[in-house]
Amino acid sequence: MKCKIYLSDMGFGHLVRQRAIYEQLKQLMPSISAAVQTGSHAEIARNIFGSAAVIEKFNNIEWARKANGSPDLKVIKEFFDNYHYRTNEFIAAEEVEVEA
Repeated sequence: MKCKIYLSDMGFGHLVRQRAIYEQLKQLMPSISAAVQTGSHAEIARNIFGSAAVIEKFNNIEWARKANGSPDLKVIKEFFDNYHYRTNEFIAAEEVEVEA
């Protein structure tokens, strides 16, 4: 079985959590292979995920924060206002990769 894990480019906690899930999946299905996709944490993903392939590519997930670290709700709302249009394009591109 093949799977693809999409990682957020914001922070590092998700990397550790996703790796724990992947490790459990490998115990349940030793034949599983994974590709990990991230736009900015590729080197860290290579170190954390070991045998998984790493794809350096933007995942269509965006976040914004203010200088004080709090979420910038105005900018985040702008991201989500057009999200479904960007998502359709993103999914179409991902489907092309799967077919190749």
